[in-house]
Amino acid sequence: MKKIFIAILSVLSGLMAYGQEKGDMYVSGTFRTSAGKGEKVSFTDVTGTYERTVREAPAMVFSAEFGYFITHNCALRSAVSYGLKRKSTTTISRDEKSTVNAYAHFFSFSPAVSYYTRICDKFYYRPGAVLSFGAVKEIFEGDDVPELAEMPFVFGISFEPAAFEVRPIKQMGIILKVGACDIQVLKSQPSLELRLLTGAIGLQFYF
Repeated sequence: MKKIFIAILSVLSGLMAYGQEKGDMYVSGTFRTSAGKGEKVSFTDVTGTYERTVREAPAMVFSAEFGYFITHNCALRSAVSYGLKRKSTTTISRDEKSTVNAYAHFFSFSPAVSYYTRICDKFYYRPGAVLSFGAVKEIFEGDDVPELAEMPFVFGISFEPAAFEVRPIKQMGIILKVGACDIQVLKSQPSLELRLLTGAIGLQFYF
């Protein structure tokens, strides 16, 4: 009986060896991308009938993050991020065709919180909520517009319902995220976006 009890303790201690503890800290780097999309609409005004096609290329976001565990399963995080997004709008009328390209450069600071739940040995479910503050530098180029640039302020709230971490070794974790729900305020205009076709991968180093 004593040997069985010792064996159980050994197994449990092995499972906990890769777990987080209060006071643990980490740094991480993450790459996030989302699927591109396209849309074609037709409309008519006093000048005639037009066909407009909007193509949005996949977005890319790079983040560097620091985290601190305030309890054994709750981490406070802060990240700085840079992202790039491109959108092309083509308008066709009976007499002419014009194309406007928009390039958006994102710069943000994001405090966040994550809650860790162990699914099995070395595999964690870690949903989170993120606040973002920053700016978007938008550059417009096209056939009938000069190059224009503006940098409006951005505020956003993002929820990460499908975020996971694998701990192959004690000092390192592999981050996997799928989908997100964003609430953003850009140019004083709030918007809600459910991004199912988005994903992120990163490395997390504990110390």
